[in-house]
Amino acid sequence: MAIKRKSKNMKLISLDKKVPVKNSQGNGEQNKADNDNTEQKLKTIIKEDIAKKDEEVSSKLTNALQGLSGKTEKERENSLVDIEKSKNEGKISEVQKDKITEKKNELAKNDPRGYGKMMAKVINEKIKEFKVEIDKLGQATKEKLVKLQNGEFTSDIEVRQVEEKVSEKVSEEVANVELNGLLTEAQKILNGVVNNLQSQLKKIKKDLYGIKFSTNPYQQKAYQQQESKVEKLLKNLESYSQTQPPKSNFFRPEMVIPVSLAVILVTVVAIVVVKRKKRMKVK
Repeated sequence: MAIKRKSKNMKLISLDKKVPVKNSQGNGEQNKADNDNTEQKLKTIIKEDIAKKDEEVSSKLTNALQGLSGKTEKERENSLVDIEKSKNEGKISEVQKDKITEKKNELAKNDPRGYGKMMAKVINEKIKEFKVEIDKLGQATKEKLVKLQNGEFTSDIEVRQVEEKVSEKVSEEVANVELNGLLTEAQKILNGVVNNLQSQLKKIKKDLYGIKFSTNPYQQKAYQQQESKVEKLLKNLESYSQTQPPKSNFFRPEMVIPVSLAVILVTVVAIVVVKRKKRMKVK
């Protein structure tokens, strides 16, 4: 006796309906908008970092000023080192500049020759640390530095004037060295000869914008002297960023939706197969 089976209509989910995909032009416009937004956020972060750095420099100088009144020569020397480095680190307020001048004048007046030797040592350490080419300072500056080092200035006024001129020239060259190094690294990235491209690209852009928006007078001067070159590289770096493929993200909507539909399809097929096997057993 044949067993009558009622046929059941099973509704399968149609996969014909495709998720709308943006055309290449739309993707390009979206990528540009995303990059513009990223650049703006980066600039905001950089300006916040600069403000924070200026606060740190101010705090550092406050401690250094106290150290200039130290009892030992080493304490005073360490404070002069911090003051000299701060010239290239951030913005120094006019109030602190006046206090530094006052303290330095006192030290020079007490011992002009000793002060000159101490400042020559401090400046030479700065030259060495930042890898400044001594020849780029010019012959006049080199001669002044040697005279400071030899303790040839017996006038407190003269030793202070010479020190300031030498320090100014060295600080300018330190900023140039820093900027030229960044420009070289930026060009390497554009030439594709660096590892960890994405992280290096982000870092070099941040560093170049840091020079551009810097409140430090020496960094600003270095930027102004090479403004056209810096701006051209920044523009090229931003364009280069837009050509780089975005990081893979499996959970993007355009990935999740097709996968979800595929899972549903497999589930439906499995249900159908199981039911057919059960019916076959009934026969």
